[in-house]
This record gives sequence, C-alpha cells and structure tokens, in this order.
Amino acid sequence: MDWFILSETAFKAAVIFYLIAAGLYLLFLARRNEKVGGTATLVAMAAVIFHTLGLAFRWIQGGIAHPPFTNLYESLLFFSWGIAVFYLAIERKYKFKAGGAFIIPVSLGAIGAAVLNPAGSKEIQNLLPALQSYWLHAHVAVAAMAYAAFVASFGASLMFLIKDGVDRKWLGHYSNLFMAFMLLICDRLNIIRHGVFTLNQVSPDGSVTGQLVGLAVPGKLLAMAVVYFIIAAVLYVWLAKKDAESGNRLSILGVPFAPMVTLIGSASTALALLFLVKQAHARPDLALFGNPFKIIILCLVIFMGVATSVIDLALERIQEILPPAETLDSMCYSIITIGFPLMTAVIVTGMVWAKYAFGEYWQWDPKETASLITWIIYTGYLHAKVSLNWTPRRTAVISIIGFASVVFTYLGVNVIGPGYHAYASF
Repeated sequence: MDWFILSETAFKAAVIFYLIAAGLYLLFLARRNEKVGGTATLVAMAAVIFHTLGLAFRWIQGGIAHPPFTNLYESLLFFSWGIAVFYLAIERKYKFKAGGAFIIPVSLGAIGAAVLNPAGSKEIQNLLPALQSYWLHAHVAVAAMAYAAFVASFGASLMFLIKDGVDRKWLGHYSNLFMAFMLLICDRLNIIRHGVFTLNQVSPDGSVTGQLVGLAVPGKLLAMAVVYFIIAAVLYVWLAKKDAESGNRLSILGVPFAPMVTLIGSASTALALLFLVKQAHARPDLALFGNPFKIIILCLVIFMGVATSVIDLALERIQEILPPAETLDSMCYSIITIGFPLMTAVIVTGMVWAKYAFGEYWQWDPKETASLITWIIYTGYLHAKVSLNWTPRRTAVISIIGFASVVFTYLGVNVIGPGYHAYASF
C-alpha cells in the first residue's frame, strides 16, 4: 500500500473541506443563518478527519522515529491541524460558531501552502544528524500547539473588541496597516524596491536552489495592493470624521469607500497569486511554493481583507451574533493560560535540543529572539490581567499584539533573515 499517495490524497481533500468551511463560516458571520453555521461545523470536522488521516498515513510511512512534523512541510501540516482541532474544541465548549470565520482561514492557509508545494519536496527524507533527537520532536510538536492556542486567543480577542463596541475605524485602520506590512515583508521588501516577486529556481529532481527569478507582473500587483491597504487605513480614520458630520457614510453604489478599497487590495493580492500560479506552470524550473511562507502570507492577506470588509459592512449584525463580551474575555484568558506554558516549554525544549545539536543553549538566532519576544508579550498579558487589573479592552490589544508577534516568529523571520532554523526548508 502506498502510504504517501494516501496521505497526499487525504491532505488535498482536507484543503477542499477547509476552503468550503472557511466560506461557510464567513457567510454565517454575515447572515446569521444557523443551518449555514451547522453545515460549516460539519464540513470543518470532515476536514479535520481527512487531515488526521493524512498525518497518520505519513507517520506510518516514516516510521515511529519519524513523526509527521520534522521538516517545514510537515510542520505546516501539523500546525494547521492543531489550529483546527483547537478551534473545534472551543466551539464545542462555548457553543458558538462565529469564531470559525477568524480561525479556520489560518488553518486553510497553512495546509494550502504545504499541499501546493512541489512533489519532490514532500518525500520523506532521512533526518539530518542534528535533527535526530526526541527533544526536537517535542520542541516542534509543542510549538505547533502553542501557536494554535495563540491563534485561537487572537480570534477571541478580536471578537471581544467587536462585541465591546470598538469603533470600526480602528478595526479597519489597524487591519489594513497589518496587511500592508505583511505584504512588504513577504518578499524581503523586493516588492517596493524592485517591483518584482522572487521565486526559487529548482533542479529537475525537485531540490530548490538559491537562484531567484524576478516576476514583475505579480510584484507590481502586490505593490498596488500595499498602496490600496495604506490608502484604506487612512480613509478609515479620515472619513470617520466626515461621516460623523454628515450622519451618513460616503459610499459608491451603497458600499462605503474604506471597505471598498480594502476589497480592491485583496482582489489585487488574489490576482497576483493567480499570475504566480500561471507563470510557475509555464516555467517548470520555477517553484512557486519553494518558500511556503510567502504563499501563507498572501492567502492570509486575501482572507483578512475580505473578513475586514465583511465585519465593517455587517458590524451591527455580527455584534448580535457574538457571545457576551465577558465570555469572550474569559475565553481569551483561558486559552492564553494554556498557550503560555506551552510556549515556555517550546523555549526550554529548544534550548535543550540546541545544546544537544550545537553545543550551546542559546545562540540569539532570529527565531529564538522572536520566540522570546512573543513569550515576553504574553507574560505581559498575564501580568496585566492578574496583577495590574487592566481593563479587558487593553488586555485584548496585548493579545492581538502577541498574535502579530507569533505571525512574525512563524512567518516573517523565515522570509526576512537566515538562521540555523533554516534547516526547516524544502
């Protein structure tokens, strides 16, 4: 029995179900249709089942000493699985479905980027000597679950701010700035400096080389998307005063200016991704997904732009759907009390593994440093919550900043600078 083919088939099926589930959760958020919400949950559960089978098949293929999270491809799969499982557990505990619109797209982006990689990068290879350690297995597995918890806490914090009545202008303003920032770093600022998007060139055997190929059309589309998001961020703040004075939001065909520009930015990003797919298919020597972090960023920006616009246009209806603000605040705190010790364990197991593999506990590698910063931010959250008695709104902001740090730790570090964590590559 070919376990590799079975696992890849299961992962592809999971991607399809995650995509459907993400759309249904977003539709539920906008329409508040219980049948749609129930269907979204069932589809998400089906995705997790296929996802679990894929991981199991791959583990069987690799053997007991080769768990399915020892390289970047498998790490993405396991990280995505952890997010989805964590979310479904929360949905079952707290009896609400709106969180799926905020969390499931993250899971979809991670597994989608993994599955779309070249076939040659997915084969199970013998582990490097430095990776042949159970400390590494523990480190990666715990990291995936810690990040999954922080993704869930981000969703809870964002929903709290929406429910608590934070002005839509600030939600739109900071969301657009974050999307512009993520696009800028996804190609090491080459989008702005050269108007290009770089792809890794690969040899016939599927291995990725260091040569970079410029693709001007996708790069220009993404540069335009950055401009759109920055304009939208400015419009959210500037037009808020105009709207307050006139009593109506300035709009075109009934769609307010700011969310319309955000949607245009998302559309430009999606169009750039389509061009990348087209050009990569036309050039067999190019690996579109040679660096999956770029693709995850693009997918997240597309979904985040759509979600930002949907939240803006249906804000009052969404506020009615969400649980009480106190419940969301309590949920966020409970999730972080789970994620924080896991993140502590990530740092500790990473130090032990580094000592075993490289002879030193700490080397100030970029990802080590970013992980420490993330840990400090969530330490600040717990301190502000328990000792300083900060208001829930202020601690929710810390939680969202912590999530931004998680995104940078997991995605940004890998596309900006090298480090010995670069072993986790295709």
